[in-house]
Amino acid sequence: MIKRVVGFFILMALWLVLTGGEREAIAFGVVVVLLALLIAAPLPGRIYPLGLLRFSLWFLLQSLKSGGDIALRALHPRLPLDPGTLFYDCSTLPAAGRRLFIAAISLIPGTLSVHYDGQSVRVHVLDRHQDNHGALDQLAARVAAIFRGDR
Repeated sequence: MIKRVVGFFILMALWLVLTGGEREAIAFGVVVVLLALLIAAPLPGRIYPLGLLRFSLWFLLQSLKSGGDIALRALHPRLPLDPGTLFYDCSTLPAAGRRLFIAAISLIPGTLSVHYDGQSVRVHVLDRHQDNHGALDQLAARVAAIFRGDR
């Protein structure tokens, strides 16, 4: 029960950030967050709040950074675009961590989870010359910290 209450406040805080604290959006946000908590499958294993907080802050910053990169590429067509796919082994993450990892890939602008075979994920990227594996390593480490309590 406590996890659900904490989850509610974390999701509401995220909702308020995403909507800019618009009063009209708060009631809708409460409904959406409650529905999300009702239908969400509980994550197996222990979740470390500090790891979750670090992941949330890091993910927000990465999303803003990546969004800025996408906007620059759209406004300046001379910036490189070299789309392609890569495979990333995520078998070392716990099962719940893999689901979060794959979802987080798709939420960061410029990347998309294409296929998951239970051990690795195929990722579409906008620029194959960027350090995509390094970015995925960082994401995997942050996700792992949620479930293991390490950094």
